[in-house]
Amino acid sequence: MAISGGQRVSRRDLIVRGGAGIAALSVPGGLPGLVQAAARRSTAQAVLNFGTSEPPSTGKWDPDNNFGATDLQVASVTFDSLITTDRYGRMLPALGTSWHPAQNGGLEIKLRPNVRFQDGTPLTAVDVKTTIERVSRDTSLAHNSFWAPTSVKILDSHTVAVIPDTPFAPLPWVLTRQYILSHKQLADINQLQTHPIGTGPFRFDSYEGTTVSLSAHSGYWGGVPRLSGLRWQIISNRPTLIAALQSGEVDIVDRLSPPEVSTVKGTTQLSIVTDTRSLNSVLLAFDLDNAYMKDLAVRQAIAHAVDRPGIVSLFHGSAKLAGSVLPTGNTDYVPLPAYDFNPQKAKALLAKAGYSQGFTVSMPTSTGFFPLEMQVDELIAANLTAVGIDVKLLELDPGKYNNVAGTVPLQVISWYDFTDDADFALSLYAPPNSALFHYSSPTFTALMQAQRHQLNPTLRKPLITKAAELIWDDLPALPLHEPLVIFGLRAAVQGFDFSDPFALRLSRTSIT
Repeated sequence: MAISGGQRVSRRDLIVRGGAGIAALSVPGGLPGLVQAAARRSTAQAVLNFGTSEPPSTGKWDPDNNFGATDLQVASVTFDSLITTDRYGRMLPALGTSWHPAQNGGLEIKLRPNVRFQDGTPLTAVDVKTTIERVSRDTSLAHNSFWAPTSVKILDSHTVAVIPDTPFAPLPWVLTRQYILSHKQLADINQLQTHPIGTGPFRFDSYEGTTVSLSAHSGYWGGVPRLSGLRWQIISNRPTLIAALQSGEVDIVDRLSPPEVSTVKGTTQLSIVTDTRSLNSVLLAFDLDNAYMKDLAVRQAIAHAVDRPGIVSLFHGSAKLAGSVLPTGNTDYVPLPAYDFNPQKAKALLAKAGYSQGFTVSMPTSTGFFPLEMQVDELIAANLTAVGIDVKLLELDPGKYNNVAGTVPLQVISWYDFTDDADFALSLYAPPNSALFHYSSPTFTALMQAQRHQLNPTLRKPLITKAAELIWDDLPALPLHEPLVIFGLRAAVQGFDFSDPFALRLSRTSIT
């Protein structure tokens, strides 16, 4: 699929002009799902089958408490945000038709009229208020880390003022990833977790066995979806998953590895679509509560022992070397001094830490979370063994791999900078996400607050850079590489679109 270009509008222009030129644009939405075989589908109102090797992270569907890829993709077609983005990061109207700056970096937003939730309940300003005040103040929610405490003033039934308690620069970008929930469902969290109801183009039906099923929302404000439904089929074995794509059992597979891309390109009636923004980071996470990993010299030794350029070479041009804790595609990215591949320096640092004889640690490995996952893990293990750290790889199925994060000495994880705002990328190292590393730094906390409070982009950028430098030096995680997110899809799939690989826009998608 060809990607057309276009001048990127500045962040300030997007915010200030939200009620003008941008508000006139239409917003496509929707998602893919599962069907038995292409030959058994009708042209109109088909079910789209989405093949994935990653199961839902918890099996609970509160969109403010999930980070798994499948959870996020399902949420993106079940719910809508006030503002959305296209695949180039440009803001577009969604449930909000226009917006204007307000105090503390806030926004006054006009809500789209005649929008209904999938149970027929009309969307009102009360739903916006309840959603935002909940997620911005409840520190037990995973997505709270992207927020500052915020109040929503209801100006009329379809106009709200979203006002942070203190200046909060990232707000417009956070809103692009904040789905609006029904205040009725928020009064019954169990129902939200088991049967979410949104305003999006597809309604959640079930999660049974290895299948997540959704059906079209005929009352969708953006028009009746062209698909009758979506299915996520979880196939943990990657060769089996790619074979399912080739046979037509599934229509779309994401996060292809280079060999998988070659297979797809070599198969008639298949094509690829690539997210080109370089916002996807893969990191080696350290548990700072571990007896070995809590020593900075050990973490530095590992940083120099891992052949990061060698990892990049595995991808044959479809990955970049990480140069900061911010991905290279981030607007505020500044390259930082490299951790060069230097086994001798690694050995010297281990000796300095008192481990000249080395030690043994375990590290989980799996498939399906990022391309070439096991190959990357095996290279890291070999690199560390070469300097005296004996790594025992523990192969886990994807579901179990998800659940050990933050409990093992070493683990490779991935993080996508959904909003292209540095605060989102840095929030990985702030509570509650920092529990993955057991990392805590009063200096980092102060820098995070300072950059959030600074509404002037010119003055904010140095604060962001200092925060990134501190994480780079403290090493709660070692950024490794940035693999492109590549989809393989059947040529019969038309109109496939996304804001990012985990926020799909499929209401205008069809199968021909």
